Amino acid sequence: MSPRRRLRRALVLCAVLAGASPALALDESYPARPIKIIVGQGPGTTSDILARLVGAKLSEILAQPVVIEGRPGAAGTIAAATVANAPADGYTLLLASSSNLALATAQLQALPYDPVSDFAPIRRMARIPWALGVRATLPVKTVRELIAYAKANPGKLTGGSTGPGSAAALGLDMLSHNAGIDILNVSYKTSGASIQGVLAGEVDILFTDLALIASHVQAGSVRLLAAAGPRRLRAFPDLPSLSELGIGEIVVEPWYGLVAPAATPAQVMTKLRDGLARALRSAEVHDRILELGYDPIDEDASAFSAAIRADIARYSAVVKQAKPAPER
Repeated sequence: MSPRRRLRRALVLCAVLAGASPALALDESYPARPIKIIVGQGPGTTSDILARLVGAKLSEILAQPVVIEGRPGAAGTIAAATVANAPADGYTLLLASSSNLALATAQLQALPYDPVSDFAPIRRMARIPWALGVRATLPVKTVRELIAYAKANPGKLTGGSTGPGSAAALGLDMLSHNAGIDILNVSYKTSGASIQGVLAGEVDILFTDLALIASHVQAGSVRLLAAAGPRRLRAFPDLPSLSELGIGEIVVEPWYGLVAPAATPAQVMTKLRDGLARALRSAEVHDRILELGYDPIDEDASAFSAAIRADIARYSAVVKQAKPAPER
C-alpha cells in the first residue's frame, strides 16, 4: 500500500472514531478525481463553449480533469435535475443559467428541483448582453417614440419571441405592462426564426441576444432602441438602457454560473469558489469571454444567490400577467 493510501485510510479511521463522517475527513484531499460539469445544451452551443472555457482553466487550478457532459432538453431543466440529485461531494456541478434556475421556475408549475434550496451557488460567470430592437422600417427611433406609436396605433404593434416564458417573451410582457401598451407576442420556434420575422416585416420588435442581431444592426435592417439589461452595452455605449428611461423595471439579461448540490461540504465549496474566482480572473478566460460577446461577472456566492432570487421574483410576477402568444 502506498504512503498516500495509508494516509487516506488513517484519516477515515480518525473521523469514524471521532464520530464524524468519512466524507468530511476527506475534504482536505478534494479533488481526488475528475470533476464533471453538466450542461443543459449540446456541443457547440453557448453553454457548452463557456463550460469548456472555464472548465479547462479550473482543471489547471485544481489539478484534476474537468469533464463537460451535455444533458440537453426541457430548457436546461434535465441538466439541473441531474445535478440536484447527484451526490453532494463536489464532483458533479451544474452550468446553471437564468433559464433553468429562474425562467423555468417562473414558467412551470412543478419542477423536479428547487432552484434555491437544492443548489449551492459557486459563482456567476457571465452575462449575455440583450437589446430591444425594431425593424428598420418602423417609424420610431427611441423607446418613447415606440410607446407613442403603440398608443396611436392600438393593437397593431407585434413582437417576436420563442414562446411564453422565454426571455424574449418576458421582455415584451414587461414593456407592455410598464408602458401601458398592447404588443401582440408572436411565438417562433427559434431565436433565429424570430429575427428573420423582424427582417421580413412579420413582426415589429424583439428582445434578443445582441450577438445575434449585431450584423443586422450594422447592415441597417434592424434598429436598436435600448439595452435590455440594467446597464448600457459595451458595443453601443450611447444607447440608453431600459432601466434608465423611467418606465419601470425592465431587465432582460440572461446569465450563466456554476452551482453544486446543496449539501456539498463547506471545505469543498471553498475550494470550488476560490478556484473558479481564479479562473474567471485569469487573462485568457476573461478576454475570451469578452471575445464571445459576453460580459464577465466577478461576484461572490451570496451575490449570485441574491441574483437568482431576484430573477425568480421578477419573472414570476411577469408570467402571471402574460397573455398566450400565437405561433408562427
